[in-house]
Amino acid sequence: MARSVLRNPAALLLIAALAKSREATREDPTTTSKTTTTTPTTTTTTTTTTTPRNHAPAWLGAAWVASSFSDCTQCSFGSVQIREVKCVAVFENALLPPEICENLPAPPTTKDCDCSVLPCNSALASKCPSQATCTSPDDMDRYFVELGCFKRVDGHEGPGRQGKTAIDWSCMDYDGKLPCKSGLPFYSMHSNAMSPSLCYDFCTSKGLDIFALVDESECRCGVSSANRNLRHRGDGNPLLHFQVAVLEHAEPDKGLCPLRAYRYVGHFEAGGLPVSMVSALAGDIEYVDSVIAGHQQTAAEEDIGAPPAHRHMEKTPVGHKMRDLQDDAPEQLPWSRACYPHNCAVGSGPWEDRIEEVPAGVNDIWKDYVIIPYVFDHGVDNARKEAFRSAVVRWHEGTCVVLKEVLQIHINQPYIKVGIYDEDSCWCQGQGYPGYWHGRPQAVLINLGWCNSIFYVGSMVHEIGHALGMNHEHKRPDAYDELHGHGPHIVVHWENIERNWRSQYIEEPNTYTGSNYQGAGDSYHGYAPYDYESIMHYPLTDAFDPVEPGVAGLLGNRDYLSEGDLFQVNDMYQCKEKSVPAVTLRCAFEVDLCDWKDVGSAAAAKWSVHAEDSGAGPARGAGESLGYAWAEVLKHPQKAIILQSPFLDITKHYKLQFSYYASAGKLEVDFQDALGMTKKLWDSTNATQDWKLQELTVAGALAVRFVAIANQSEASQAAHAAHLGVGLDEVDIMDTHGGDEATMANVQGSTETSSKGAFAEIVAWFRGILDTLFAKKYDDARSRALRSRLHGRGSSILPISLVVLSIAAVTISLIRLRARTAPAASGFMLVTGE
Repeated sequence: MARSVLRNPAALLLIAALAKSREATREDPTTTSKTTTTTPTTTTTTTTTTTPRNHAPAWLGAAWVASSFSDCTQCSFGSVQIREVKCVAVFENALLPPEICENLPAPPTTKDCDCSVLPCNSALASKCPSQATCTSPDDMDRYFVELGCFKRVDGHEGPGRQGKTAIDWSCMDYDGKLPCKSGLPFYSMHSNAMSPSLCYDFCTSKGLDIFALVDESECRCGVSSANRNLRHRGDGNPLLHFQVAVLEHAEPDKGLCPLRAYRYVGHFEAGGLPVSMVSALAGDIEYVDSVIAGHQQTAAEEDIGAPPAHRHMEKTPVGHKMRDLQDDAPEQLPWSRACYPHNCAVGSGPWEDRIEEVPAGVNDIWKDYVIIPYVFDHGVDNARKEAFRSAVVRWHEGTCVVLKEVLQIHINQPYIKVGIYDEDSCWCQGQGYPGYWHGRPQAVLINLGWCNSIFYVGSMVHEIGHALGMNHEHKRPDAYDELHGHGPHIVVHWENIERNWRSQYIEEPNTYTGSNYQGAGDSYHGYAPYDYESIMHYPLTDAFDPVEPGVAGLLGNRDYLSEGDLFQVNDMYQCKEKSVPAVTLRCAFEVDLCDWKDVGSAAAAKWSVHAEDSGAGPARGAGESLGYAWAEVLKHPQKAIILQSPFLDITKHYKLQFSYYASAGKLEVDFQDALGMTKKLWDSTNATQDWKLQELTVAGALAVRFVAIANQSEASQAAHAAHLGVGLDEVDIMDTHGGDEATMANVQGSTETSSKGAFAEIVAWFRGILDTLFAKKYDDARSRALRSRLHGRGSSILPISLVVLSIAAVTISLIRLRARTAPAASGFMLVTGE
């Protein structure tokens, strides 16, 4: 029987250890041959091992299984979250001795955390390990193993019929005695380029760890006993599990195998595949849930919840002022409403508590931040906590809305309470700011019933969207009707929707469709296009069809927040990015170095500002004021003390003007070109005891640098210790607008007209651009900055270059024409290539 194993080199050792633990007898020697397979996402090595006929294969059946992380706690080496990591037999979900898994990369048992971001739980301190564990590379164990070639069980015929999608419902209500579809009940994916790697990528992206090729042409997916998240962390129907023990091995017929099965061999996290591997849509979750449950599940069940107990909420804790934003009369155009502090969406309006200080653990991007406290109710387990915390971070990454975990005893403002109130559903009760009731802060409730693991983190992101005031995208007033020239975008099939679910598709006029202009920094205004990709949209079912058929694959996204989602929330809450201060290219060095940066490698050798006579340089600066920049070179012979300008526009010519003082060593001026290469522009050849003015012209530069350098002989002159250095003052870089008077300085410091002709300069400029754009090795920050600038406006040389190139093309054409019409008797003929 032939068997292929795709893995890292440690797999052979693990196979041997696992076989020994099961007291399996083996014959040797074995023969091996190797090939390499590369896919866009996975690079694997295939080793074929031949074992005797009628002998059970030593398949790889063990894996590290990590539990969910705990709350944050303070240990002797810092604050961490802790989890257990165990070696498990994946098909029996039984514990194995750790040495069975010792050759597989083990996931870390701790993760750093911050007690200012997550409340620390002192009760967990007794579980602290002796030291923190290192994190392995994320793809360290992303590989798979071939379990063997098997006969299909009775009732499992050949490859299923190829349909419009890969969904296969044949195992949803299965009542047979053998595993449905040979233990591969999920999906039936066909491709004319079918391969194990393609099938691996497809199944693992759905959260499934078993996959197989049926007759080498159909990809089917399954689940092992260790992969518990897809069964809502329960046992489920064993006939829907992959059970290798009940399958009979088969010999391939002319290379064609009835069922060639494989298994993901990496570790499991929090009950399932690592979340970074999974990108399931809401429709995928609904499908897998339905097959496992034995009856149809609907996407609407992720939103079932009782309506709020009271619609009118108090907006301040004092005075008991009542307000109902839901009853505000709509404007003529829905997108003419104002957002924060007003309401441009459904619910009771945006959350109101804002701060200007950057919250811990959040990037410094916005002018202010919306702070929404949330608490975990009693009984919420670590699996749900870890998933919900991951959902929270996704909102932090693109909006100014910050959900901050706190303890219930610290609640003094409206908040979100996360709990388990109904095991059979997942919903949010309340939309928007809940306000106060008789002086007491109220809460929006989020129920994590069947959303009980990291597999459902996308559904949790969806529910948080409701809590912020977002509605389902398909409930917009232009969803299935025309509205002021927009829509419809979907066709609803009401006859296919059960009566008690129809409310989930009926339009709500106040659903966000855009807003009016609210001043500078407004993230969005006007009509907001319908967003098929929104995390708030239901998946494609027989309840509706999109008007645009090409968007079907976007519907039911639960993997990420779409661009439209981020625009909506940032508009609803008027999230405005901080304005970046204008970069100044002029500096008199009175207080600091302005926007110039000290980038030298010597830690002790720095450019600094001297505002008065300190005995380390001249008594005053070159200008009217005392301050100047000073580089002390006495104690740093042969060290380059570098002061770099802000980034420049590489397409422009600049005039650089500065005053310098060099009592020892020398001052160099160089620049960095488009490729990040440093080129010398000028240097001071002689020491000076007075300030001198210098002017240079710079072209094709990303940045200019002043470099102070001392030589060994001068550094040894202790008598001049107080004056061994370089001073710099009144630096200014001015745009010359690419005029004809631009000059290049020579190394002696004098200026002269550049000897380069316009055509030579254009050729050199284009050569630098082409090298940067098309050479992959130039993929650094500076090269990317050049590419960005090339897409912008204002390039002064581009029109000139186009004219010159046009003239050159005409000239070449005339030469070719003249050559072709020259008389043959001349004895000369110019031949040009076509």
